[in-house]
Amino acid sequence: MKKSRDKIRMYSGRDEGNVFRLHNETADGNFDPEFWSWKYFSYPKGPGWVNLAVSENEIVGQYSLMRYHLNFLGEEIVAAQSSDTLVRSDQRRKRWMTRLADHVYAKATRDGAWAIYGFPNRNSYPVAMKQLDFMRICHLSYYNMKLGGDGPAWRVLGPLGHMFHFLAAGLRYVINARLKIKKVRVEKMTDLPEGISDFLRVINTYEVLSVWKDAEYLRWRYVNHPRHAYVFYPLFVNDTLQGLVVARKLGNQLVVCEMLNRGKDIQLGMIHLLYIVKSNYFSGIKEVAFLGHDNGYFESVFSRVGFRRSYSHVVCLGRVPKEGRFRQHFMIPENWTLVYGDTDII
Repeated sequence: MKKSRDKIRMYSGRDEGNVFRLHNETADGNFDPEFWSWKYFSYPKGPGWVNLAVSENEIVGQYSLMRYHLNFLGEEIVAAQSSDTLVRSDQRRKRWMTRLADHVYAKATRDGAWAIYGFPNRNSYPVAMKQLDFMRICHLSYYNMKLGGDGPAWRVLGPLGHMFHFLAAGLRYVINARLKIKKVRVEKMTDLPEGISDFLRVINTYEVLSVWKDAEYLRWRYVNHPRHAYVFYPLFVNDTLQGLVVARKLGNQLVVCEMLNRGKDIQLGMIHLLYIVKSNYFSGIKEVAFLGHDNGYFESVFSRVGFRRSYSHVVCLGRVPKEGRFRQHFMIPENWTLVYGDTDII
């Protein structure tokens, strides 16, 4: 009997070229060495987990986990975000996906990961739910605002309508800022603002479940991203950092990736968003958009500014191997705070 030459093993540096070739043949071939290294091996707290399916000495499949630590009641815990999964089409009757998943989950768990979560696309979602023991936590909501409005009325009003909309946003910003009495200012920069570590420590303390965010993480995720440029909008009250929005231009959209507020102050959140709207009005941006989920703060802020909320197909799934208090909290949607930047989509 011919011995099977199929096996699963962890990735090593010498596999890089063959892995990229697999992506070119099977998916979109969207990797380059710099982005690959950033995504899986440059996270500040350690590398992720990449395992490979090998048949007849050829790499025919891959299942990868990004290292992405979570915040649980102010404590940083090791976790992993499910990311790139693919199997060559001629190999799909060998149950590679479940075998790869079992192998990489076990390795991550041995390395201290408490949980694995992810944001699967529509093709991966059924596999994760039916075969990989994931459970659905929540759908992220989509919020958007057209700069200048849309529809027949706005087309008739033309530049006059756009100017009115811009002035209304600016006036609301000024009124709300003055109602705060204290000195409020918002800036625009390309790096992290001063006071970021204390600011994030306070936010982590009061979250139940979220992605762990500290200065190292934000620098890795946004400042050092090898492909995209992100803009930071810090909000200060009496020179103390109280809010931070991180955004990225995507075509004619400005996509809000982070919406952080020290005390989840609704009025300060409104001031923050109104500044971003008015400051981007004549920049070529046609729409400001956000994707997120929490226990009500996002809805309160975005709806009051005039953003529309709609359903999105972006869903968060998770799996926790051990029973206990963490697992109980993990599966309650209202415990989670998630934003666009927490995914590997943007």
